[in-house]
Amino acid sequence: WPPPPPAPLQRLRPEPRRPARPSSDGGAPLDGLCLLEPGPANVTRAKSRRAKVRRSACALELAEPWAALSAKVNNLVACAVEPSCRLQYPLYKLLAGDADAISYKDVTDYASTSAECATGFAAAMAIVALHAQLEGDGDALGVDRMLKLVSTHMPFTPDSLQFTFGLARPLLTVQELQNVARRRLVGLLNMPAESRNLPHRQFTPLGGNVSDSESHLPLPLCVVLRHASDASVLSLRNAVESLATGGVLSNGVRLLLRMKDCSGHWRDVRTPEGWYLIWLQRRFDTVLVCGSAGAASAAACSSDPQALALHLDTSWHLLPFRTGLVAHHLRAAAAVLLDPASAEVLAVSLSEKELLGIGGVQGSGRRALRVFSRKAIQGEDLGDLLLSTPSLVGSWDVSAAADLLNGLGSFFAERIPSSGDVLDRVSQASADAQPCSVDSEVLCIPAAWVASRLGSSSSDVWLARTSTPLPASAATHGGGGSARVALSRGVFGQATGETFDITPSAAGTLGVPGCFACELVKPEEDFTLYLAGMDVLGPCRELFSNLLMDALETLQLSSFQGPHVTVVEPFIANAVWRKYDQKEADKLKASGKATSIYSFWNEETSCGLRHGSATRFGDLFDWNALVRWLREVRGIRGGVSWHEFVKRSQSSLDALVMLSDHPGNRDLGRERTTCGDDDSPSTMRFFDTDFKVSRRLCVRSTSERHAGGFELRFLDLPRLRDAVRTAVERAKSEGRRWASVGLFLYWVEGPERARLHPGRYGQLSTHNYYASIWQGIRYAPTIMTRASRVSGRLGLSQRRYLAAHWRQGDWFLGPHPRKLQQAELAQAPRFAAMLRRHLAQRGLNTVFLMTNAAPDSEQVRALHAELPEASIVQAPSLRGDRHNLRQLLLEMSIASAADFFVAFGDGVVQGHSSMPSLLVLQMRLHAGAWPLESNAFSFARGDFQDALGL
Repeated sequence: WPPPPPAPLQRLRPEPRRPARPSSDGGAPLDGLCLLEPGPANVTRAKSRRAKVRRSACALELAEPWAALSAKVNNLVACAVEPSCRLQYPLYKLLAGDADAISYKDVTDYASTSAECATGFAAAMAIVALHAQLEGDGDALGVDRMLKLVSTHMPFTPDSLQFTFGLARPLLTVQELQNVARRRLVGLLNMPAESRNLPHRQFTPLGGNVSDSESHLPLPLCVVLRHASDASVLSLRNAVESLATGGVLSNGVRLLLRMKDCSGHWRDVRTPEGWYLIWLQRRFDTVLVCGSAGAASAAACSSDPQALALHLDTSWHLLPFRTGLVAHHLRAAAAVLLDPASAEVLAVSLSEKELLGIGGVQGSGRRALRVFSRKAIQGEDLGDLLLSTPSLVGSWDVSAAADLLNGLGSFFAERIPSSGDVLDRVSQASADAQPCSVDSEVLCIPAAWVASRLGSSSSDVWLARTSTPLPASAATHGGGGSARVALSRGVFGQATGETFDITPSAAGTLGVPGCFACELVKPEEDFTLYLAGMDVLGPCRELFSNLLMDALETLQLSSFQGPHVTVVEPFIANAVWRKYDQKEADKLKASGKATSIYSFWNEETSCGLRHGSATRFGDLFDWNALVRWLREVRGIRGGVSWHEFVKRSQSSLDALVMLSDHPGNRDLGRERTTCGDDDSPSTMRFFDTDFKVSRRLCVRSTSERHAGGFELRFLDLPRLRDAVRTAVERAKSEGRRWASVGLFLYWVEGPERARLHPGRYGQLSTHNYYASIWQGIRYAPTIMTRASRVSGRLGLSQRRYLAAHWRQGDWFLGPHPRKLQQAELAQAPRFAAMLRRHLAQRGLNTVFLMTNAAPDSEQVRALHAELPEASIVQAPSLRGDRHNLRQLLLEMSIASAADFFVAFGDGVVQGHSSMPSLLVLQMRLHAGAWPLESNAFSFARGDFQDALGL
């Protein structure tokens, strides 16, 4: 870092004056960007501040575009730290255009740009990051990636954090923004395992009962759900189904639905709207209140004086936290309202406040930051600051949050904080924001600080007494006097879309698909719609993990199709490819026939079928537990085995939807069937069954944004809806009380893959904000029984251990170049060094290997030799290819229970990760409640967060 050139005084002079205009908050005038009067006092003050600067790390600070940006940053920061100066807008807004001109270029140019002026580049990127979060969607992954990209171009050391650009310290700003962004990203990915203030434990076993033992709710409880009559029924479903999945609509909880107008299609059972209202009344004994009958709705909730009401409208949904954590937060909120010493508390806010980044709840962070531009603070400003505090600093430390915002408001200029009056007011007010009781994690504050939010269930989710229902409490108390409200860290988020987008890259979507044919069958009608996932056995097709994901995508989509649905237990193809070693690959290369890396992947080379059989889903995962869970939270009719379905359907399909060509069967003389539409009857084989198919439809996406091959994996939902509706209509016209639809969705991309590969498409998909079907997945009882026996034999039952997935021998062909690199990195010396580091960091000395390498293989012997200080153990193998999947699940279950798990690959976001490793991560998150921090990836670098590949 060369020393900067002397700073000439003209850089601190104001820009040409413009006609003065009063500032919006009544402070000193704002003359365009002329923020300092050019008198001697201000020049001297600027000089003295500049004298403190050590280094700027900007070799070209006097050249354009850096000189202009530096001068503008100087003027604005000087005003930000000047008590008598006011800004009409926060700095990031005033500088956004200049920053965008520098940052808007190809990332390959960032190295040369930052070399010209590292601190100027950091300043521009910090401004863009703030603008993205405070004025836009602020995707958690995108912001984290952008800030990390900045950090790769400059050193972050205690000394470099003091480097300046003008009067600003942009590296310090970037670091603080990165801390907030990283905490948010990890928190979002951790939601299924989140335990927060609860001590970490395995809430539920990896096998067995799906419901959390700590999920009992405070009763009596009434959910008051408001829905606008002109809003989509999908929004209503989105809110209701999230509550049901999260365990809030369990036995003993009453659902009360309020609508101003229940007429029209809401009263017609032949419409999706009318049908869904009828089903809600049957499913949850829902009370429907039409008009503005507030008193009537309160009475309908409960006559018990201790009853509580959860108020929300259908723009909110329950986030995918564990049911135990949801119940914990509701109980903590209820304890405040039921405490006689807290009679002045009107309600408890339950909007989620920790995973929103700088933006805060409904823009509370943006409003709070403006306070430091105005240098004046009012009551509701304190409310905005408190609502943002958990996201900013991860706790209720409002003073720390205020310090952070004050620093961001001036890009951490070297100064005595100019917002001293604001900080003093925050310090004084913090005495009025205290835990509601000695051991409470809920914060009690004056109601005046959130008066504009209190009366509305669209601005927050409130738990209140039924004796003082919202919005009457706001009108009655006016937020004044001694009235208080409580703030929980919360569990509810706001929907970011109005429709359902099934693609994994969805940036704004609801979490619930439409019900394709529900209104064709009355809720009380005796009718069964069988939805069955289909697949075939054959060479060079995807293997277990991707086929399992196909099954889970199919089950997830099917589970939202109403009370007449019966899901069919899928088979998972157990395909074992022929052995193809390095010698054979070298021979093919020598022949000149290996024209590309894909030359090794065909039936004659590495993916010819050595063994093919089908394994029941229930042999691997607990099918009965999954069906019970889906009946409870989705309201489906039930589930049946494959063979029972074949018997009941008479081996017939009213409709077959295809995402892939059917490969045919050479042994049976059947040709390949392309993905297409055909209304003529045909016979097609899936697994070991020949089905009579009445109608075929290809449901590949026809969207232009999926063109170029991606349509092979994305669904066209309207066409899928048409297929299901036609099947139901056909069955009813024939007088049948059942219809069957086959779903041949081979290698489909959908919400579950979005949650498995977060950030796969460059951003954190909105699907991550909704519940996964993994919430209901547990290992099969037979798998758990054998895992317990094997763990005991290996000495793992009574000791802490690390589990590592170590893939050996089958990646020397790629097919991606990164896979070839990973094969080298997975050699025993390097792999042992990585394991040694994790063992030492966590005080462990036992390694369980989840691997395809045999215990007596050369690779395993080499690993033992490289890591002699550790005990390395493996599960005994089940003999025979037909047991391959059971063996894999056994090893996955033991790895899922480990104190620390090392997945094989680059990272959860970086990609190039082995699919079985990602499946183990899902089981650890959902079934074991192990946080992300209890995992790492074998080829990632850096601290634990980088070790996750984030």
